Amino acid sequence: MIVLDEQLLGRGLKREIAQWYPGNVRFVIDLRPRSVIKDDAIPGLLRQQNQPTFVIHYYTIESEGVEQLEVM
Repeated sequence: MIVLDEQLLGRGLKREIAQWYPGNVRFVIDLRPRSVIKDDAIPGLLRQQNQPTFVIHYYTIESEGVEQLEVM
């Protein structure tokens, strides 16, 4: 299972990944619908899944405006 951070919503990544990845592709907000998920709750939600790979997006000043994706 690939779990995408909610910051990746609206970028078409779920659709693109689903074209080549045979397993489930979900957003972290799908793991606990209709609730606010704080960052510190994400590891616990991921531990409840079967072999999840978590993909996040982050932006840092040090990267001089270059957006980066990180897979955990």
